Amino acid sequence: MLTITPTIDVEPTTFDQAWNHADPKDQDNWRSAIEKELNNMESKKVWKIIKNKDIPEGRRTSKSKWIFKIKRNTFFRARLVACRYSQIPDIDFSKSFAPVINDVSVRIMLVSKIIWDLHASIIIVETAFLRGELQEEIYINVHEGLGINQSYYLKLNDLA
Repeated sequence: MLTITPTIDVEPTTFDQAWNHADPKDQDNWRSAIEKELNNMESKKVWKIIKNKDIPEGRRTSKSKWIFKIKRNTFFRARLVACRYSQIPDIDFSKSFAPVINDVSVRIMLVSKIIWDLHASIIIVETAFLRGELQEEIYINVHEGLGINQSYYLKLNDLA
């Protein structure tokens, strides 16, 4: 008896898995997502490339990594993030938050719109987190895909 199992898109866990994906179509999608993220960061001037010797004495560098997700609408999303686990509170950051609306809040707003016949628009903000206000100096390691020598580091810019 022939059993057909549906294929499930597995999200890559490393840059190499995404960039060199076995499925050519998925490989194109992941590469486009990576390039879009890097282009957004470059256009917003998120960081400045510095040499190791330019990092102030006593300052640490944070690790960075790629996060890959396939959204519900089969939209491929790649994000380059600083790893919080490699940061020290009150030195590398003083507070952190992610102002993201949850599904219940969206439903309440949509029901309110219907009940009171309100006008509503939904917008998607692609690069909301690239406009961060920093009180601290943050240095992160260079990660794959940036085309920068690993002996350099990135100093995150205050973009507020």
